[in-house]
Amino acid sequence: MAEISIKTPDFVNVVISTSCEANYVEKRYHKGITVQDLKGKLEVVTGGSAATMKVKVFDKADKLICELTDDNALFGSYPIDEGMRIHVEDQFVLRKQLDDEFQVQKFELTEQEYENRSTR
Repeated sequence: MAEISIKTPDFVNVVISTSCEANYVEKRYHKGITVQDLKGKLEVVTGGSAATMKVKVFDKADKLICELTDDNALFGSYPIDEGMRIHVEDQFVLRKQLDDEFQVQKFELTEQEYENRSTR
């Protein structure tokens, strides 16, 4: 019996989307990282929390392929091909807090107060 081997590229280009905004980002990830490591990288890109995010994979026709549920599994063990979309669902609590300008206490001066300030 002949030995069977599957050869695929070590990296895959995917499109990242979130439940928080309509913008897409294209990124390249190594298939040898764990899902937990991928979530850490997605945390930086999306502003979601790796601990609470749900990650779903869609094909180019926008059909749901799978959900990345096993944090210890290798990213490449899931059926992910070039150009597929990784969709991150999360509450984006920190991001919303940073984006909400009404929660930020601001220091404001009137024009007159600004003119009266001295510089040393």
